[in-house]
Amino acid sequence: DIAILVFPTHSSIINEVKLTTIKKLKENNIIIFKIIQEKNFFSLYLNKPIKASNILYSFVGIKKIEIAYSSPNNIKSIINNIIKIGQKIIVDEKFFIRVFSENANFLPRDIEFIATGLLVEKLANRLSLPSTNEESASKNMRLYIGNVKSYISWKSLNGIGGNSYGKIKKKAFIIIYNQISLLSLKKIIQMGFFPDILILYGDYMELKNILLSLHQILNNISIHKLKLKLLQLNVLIPERNNLNIDIL
Repeated sequence: DIAILVFPTHSSIINEVKLTTIKKLKENNIIIFKIIQEKNFFSLYLNKPIKASNILYSFVGIKKIEIAYSSPNNIKSIINNIIKIGQKIIVDEKFFIRVFSENANFLPRDIEFIATGLLVEKLANRLSLPSTNEESASKNMRLYIGNVKSYISWKSLNGIGGNSYGKIKKKAFIIIYNQISLLSLKKIIQMGFFPDILILYGDYMELKNILLSLHQILNNISIHKLKLKLLQLNVLIPERNNLNIDIL
């Protein structure tokens, strides 16, 4: 089975990230068949795993997403699945197997050594050799051993990290008027603040462009309601059409 592994920036926010992830996937009509929570990550079994990973990797509070094949938690199944998947995805290239274990019954180095040796044998008729590290390898296989299941990753997406939305439960006031200030807003949200936003604009088109960019940022956060203050700079730019000061 294919699963998506979601790694929060910190293990302390895993429950918040899991709840917002479930909400976001449901909003995009993605069916969740099963969720398994491990110590530092949780796995999702979905009807559209690729679409889900492309949505979630830019979500606040997520460090990375791994797309993986799940395996029963026994050494024979783990090794057999590494060999099976390795034969499919490694073609005439240097590879490296890295094992991360949350389960005290499995020693990462032993599995790395056994799996690498057996995979070299299976790939003997190809120009595929093991690498000494991840950096020099063309293909990296990562194995995550949890307390419930094991997962052999074949694709990894780096997230934007940060805290879950409003984690530190304090407000930060920010004025939005250009792309640089929008980046500042993004950083404030990633730090875990509630943003108190004032938008300065000259005309309707300028306001529209700011709101479109703002929507892209807020689309990666689970927010039920957000109050924006809008202020037109008609005093500084008198030749433009006057618009009322709006509060949304």
